[in-house]
Amino acid sequence: MARQAADHHRGAAEHHEKAHTMPTSRIATANRRSIMGRTRRSPLSNIMSLLAHTAHQLGFFYSTIKKSAVANPGFSNSMAVAEFRYIQSLHEKSELQNPDGLVGQFLPLLRRWRCTWLSHRKIALLRTDPFYYYLAARTRYYDKIFLDAIADHVQFIINVGCGVDTRAYRFEPVLRQKGVKVLECDQPKAIQVKRGMANRVGNCGHVTYLSVDLNDDKWQDFEYWLVKHNTAKALVLIEGVSPYVNTETFRGFLSFLARNLLRGSRVAYDFKLRGIADEFGRVGRTEKPFRLGGERAEITAFHEQLGFRLEHSERSADLTVRVLANHEKPRHPLFLEDALIQLEVPH
Repeated sequence: MARQAADHHRGAAEHHEKAHTMPTSRIATANRRSIMGRTRRSPLSNIMSLLAHTAHQLGFFYSTIKKSAVANPGFSNSMAVAEFRYIQSLHEKSELQNPDGLVGQFLPLLRRWRCTWLSHRKIALLRTDPFYYYLAARTRYYDKIFLDAIADHVQFIINVGCGVDTRAYRFEPVLRQKGVKVLECDQPKAIQVKRGMANRVGNCGHVTYLSVDLNDDKWQDFEYWLVKHNTAKALVLIEGVSPYVNTETFRGFLSFLARNLLRGSRVAYDFKLRGIADEFGRVGRTEKPFRLGGERAEITAFHEQLGFRLEHSERSADLTVRVLANHEKPRHPLFLEDALIQLEVPH
């Protein structure tokens, strides 16, 4: 869920060839033959063969991701954003570094290698994209909201449009220690892929996965889950999602949250400012993407009508400068398209 200026990076990464999985028994037989000297290959040749078999086995996984990306443009952008986060965790200095190094474990192996071995020239090109450093600041911003909620004794964290978000796994120790459960939601194919990715990382018993499409008029499975678990206050994160959702359905979802979350629960999300990139996100079922103006008075009035109290609002450029203290404005252009807000269900 990222800015379309990232297309030059994403486009090349999304063309994966579909392959079939080689049976394990055949791989083992081939390896034994090589080791026993039947084919008398050099050690380097054996290593290259094993790498080729590994890539072959990953073919089905690549194909699944590609199918999900085609059906869900938001998930496609989520994969591109995941690559950005991983690149930033590897190639940036500490003051500009993205804290999400774990996201590399959610990327297909070949994409991970490509991020690791990017040339200085390509990294320099990425840094000219205004979204690039805003993403690093946004990751830190939502990390703090996530951890602050745990410290504030929230019992449930609901990540809507989770994509390749890793907070439920990066912060697993403190989540388990505090007994906090996480619900990850995304469109049907996207959440299926996410669950498969997460199972490769480790034990995910504290995480539940649920299919939710915000462009629907009703969310029965989500409502059932919320009613069942509505015993304590919750945090709802909706990072990088609203530009891909129609105005009326996103407004309806916010209203649904205000009516059904317990008092003291919080909602944090970001949106595109009206009049800057109005065509962004207009794809598939999304004909009129959600937009708001940037003035605090309008933001406050809009959310008060839904039943929320506005706790914080900030524009993307201001966030980048505040969070990345050594961000060099002349060298790195600021991202001007978004605003980020935090809401609370009033007592």
